[in-house]
Amino acid sequence: MYQPVRSAKDFGDLIRHRRQLAGLTQAELAQRAGLETKQISRIETATNVPGLNSILALCAALDVELGLRDPDEAGPPSHAVASIEDIF
Repeated sequence: MYQPVRSAKDFGDLIRHRRQLAGLTQAELAQRAGLETKQISRIETATNVPGLNSILALCAALDVELGLRDPDEAGPPSHAVASIEDIF
């Protein structure tokens, strides 16, 4: 499913949703992603905008594919969940 991410809130909502689907606590996700639990909380509530390394670590920990959209192509990228250009 393609889910565009256009804000820190969208990214936080996506991470929270995928974490809950995986049955993980914030602490468990933090451990998998090499982050601190408080970072997960702040990302999920959009009180902190994560850096690229944190974004990639979270996506890997939750098996979320991050895709880039070519502005010259119409429609969403195939098999992508989030568009990195929409995060920043």
